[in-house]
Amino acid sequence: MIRLWRISNYCDLSGRGGERYSGRWHTARAGKPIVYITEHPAIALLETLVHLRGNSRFFPKKYQLIEIEVEPTLIEKAEPLPFDPDIAVTQATGDDWLVQKTSALAIVPSVPSPKSNNYLLNPFHSDSRLARLVECSWLTYDHRIFKAVPEGLNLPLQIDAD
Repeated sequence: MIRLWRISNYCDLSGRGGERYSGRWHTARAGKPIVYITEHPAIALLETLVHLRGNSRFFPKKYQLIEIEVEPTLIEKAEPLPFDPDIAVTQATGDDWLVQKTSALAIVPSVPSPKSNNYLLNPFHSDSRLARLVECSWLTYDHRIFKAVPEGLNLPLQIDAD
């Protein structure tokens, strides 16, 4: 079994949040659920943090870390989706993947961590049953992370190569 992770208000894999809010790989619409998952809990946190735009007040207070177990065959069959910097292109690609149901998982790059992988789960694909929740645990965040970028400042994080 392979462990994957996500941070969410919901301790489930229904994808209902994707029906309400668009993301990099889909446009929101009722009846079109999607679940964003990643290969490591730290990447799940990083993916959440990029949406804060340097402002800790946007940080959700009730999110939890969700541990997911998937069958190795689900990863092997994951369809790689091509990345494009234009979000409209990646949304169209993801929307098409959801409708076509060619795989239960799609593999996509993590934009804030380019050497890492994210996965998209299509809850309507018959093989999505091969992904199951292991544990949902409430997180205690270390708020020192918000000191990395001055609050309200919208700058990309830059790391020196020393």
